[in-house]
Amino acid sequence: LIAPNAPAVAALRSRVDAAKAQVRGDFRGFKLGSYEGRATNTTANAKGKAVFEIKTIDRTSGAVTAIFEASQGLVGKGTLRGSIDGSGLMELSGPFSSGGEIHILARINGNVIRAKYRLGNRTRQHDGVFRVALSHPAK
Repeated sequence: LIAPNAPAVAALRSRVDAAKAQVRGDFRGFKLGSYEGRATNTTANAKGKAVFEIKTIDRTSGAVTAIFEASQGLVGKGTLRGSIDGSGLMELSGPFSSGGEIHILARINGNVIRAKYRLGNRTRQHDGVFRVALSHPAK
C-alpha cells in the first residue's frame, strides 16, 4: 500500500472548495448578482431606492467590479472597482453620473449588504448609507 500524499490531498481539497465557491458565485459572503433596497442620503436627509449589482469577483485577489444606482436623495449611476479584504470588507470607488466620485465601504450579513458611501466633487460632499438584499443571483 502507498500512503496518500497529505499536502497533495490538501491542495486538491482546496481546489475543490474554490470550484464550489465559484459555482455558488460567492466570496467571503458576497454573492454575484443584483441587490435592491434603500439608500439614505444623510447629508440631504433624503431617502430613495438603491440597486447594487456585483458583476465580478476575482476569488484569488478579491478584486470586484460593481454597479451602484440610486434615485431620489442620491440620483445617478456608477461603475465601481475595488476589492474585498481578508476581513470581508468591500471597498469600491468610481465616477458617478451625477458628478464626482463615489466611494463605498460595505459588509455583508447573510444576503444583506450594509454600506456607507461618500459622493464628492469640488463643490459638494454627500454622505449616506444603503441597505440592500439579494434580489436576483447571477446566472
